[in-house]
Amino acid sequence: MPEVDKTKVQVFFMSSPCPFPNWLARHPFMTINEYGNLTRFEVLHRRNKNDTYIHIDEYEAFKGLPYVLPFRRFSWKAQVLGVVEGEEAIQIAKFIKASKGNYPFKDEYQFLGHNSNTYVGWVLKHFPKLNIKLPPRSFGKQI
Repeated sequence: MPEVDKTKVQVFFMSSPCPFPNWLARHPFMTINEYGNLTRFEVLHRRNKNDTYIHIDEYEAFKGLPYVLPFRRFSWKAQVLGVVEGEEAIQIAKFIKASKGNYPFKDEYQFLGHNSNTYVGWVLKHFPKLNIKLPPRSFGKQI
């Protein structure tokens, strides 16, 4: 698990394998730490209770996606793609929280189209100085 500093605002960019049959692909998500309060943001393949694809705290802050076998359930291990702290993290956290209303594809999902990779890529595109890259197996339409 990444190191959470309860005296700071931090934004963690994370990635985990996808469940079968897409386990070669990667699923990125973002976790915001606001002085110890963790909130996870991601796009999933199903709509949430507000009828969009942006999910907040659907899964634990730093765990990968769940995977279910006939005899066992577990979560993939997630990797940290990058961590942002300080004033820049405050701006990114505001941007991510506002994305519930202004992400252009919040009502759209396609496996190789607009998906979780598009969402995190969209956030990263708005903060090019971060120099955080999605893994090569992050399939989906990039904007």
